[in-house]
Amino acid sequence: MKKARNKLTVVRTAKATVERTIRKEPALLDYSIYYRYHRIIQLMLEGFLIAMIGISLLASFTKMESLLVAIVSGHLYKLIKKD
Repeated sequence: MKKARNKLTVVRTAKATVERTIRKEPALLDYSIYYRYHRIIQLMLEGFLIAMIGISLLASFTKMESLLVAIVSGHLYKLIKKD
């Protein structure tokens, strides 16, 4: 019972801290929403690029086309990971 009470206290303290911070800096809330969606889009792009590399290696592309797709995908992946 004591552990549950301690966990509840930690959650309440964290919630109060976040609410205080948002009241002081409302722009932080906008940033956190932006960051959440930015991260989702970034993960989707990474998945798409990994799928492109896999398809290019499995499909019946010529070796040159497969190499070109892998190089372009690798460069795009580096650009995305730079964030």
